Amino acid sequence: TLNMEIDERYDKSLLKNARGIYTISNDGLITKQLSLEDLSATTTTYSTLIGINLNEDKIYFEKQRVNDASYFENLNEILNKAQGELQNPITEIILESFESPDLEARTQSGFVIKFDVNSDLQKIFWQLKLLLKEVGEARINGVKYIDMRIKDRGYVCFKDAPCAREVIAL
Repeated sequence: TLNMEIDERYDKSLLKNARGIYTISNDGLITKQLSLEDLSATTTTYSTLIGINLNEDKIYFEKQRVNDASYFENLNEILNKAQGELQNPITEIILESFESPDLEARTQSGFVIKFDVNSDLQKIFWQLKLLLKEVGEARINGVKYIDMRIKDRGYVCFKDAPCAREVIAL
């Protein structure tokens, strides 16, 4: 008897950094390096992929893994839970590097949620739903970001609060 389990690999994200633009599969494999012409073509399917903006200046190659599969399992869980449980799909991911567990997820509603990709996501989303319920629909447009990286806590920063001001380095 031979039992096989086959997981489908498909393009999930569009990785952008200073060195290039790449498609990434659902399990973290660079599937293709793109040109600007690929993105500007009228029949492109890349507009449906979730953008990952990477601040790290690194060159990637086709068939290269950018991180281990568990990182992308957690990232996919965040994307799925945001769309399903929160009904607020993530439109863009912002990363410093793939070695860092911290990520920022821009939601369709316009605010950012900061996550630690290695945290207990089931618990984090339960806490996030409670936090969003407390903020309420009337005040949700005033949210700049929600930080869920603090153990057993969530932090809401409103657009008019001091935490929303950008720090200017001198």
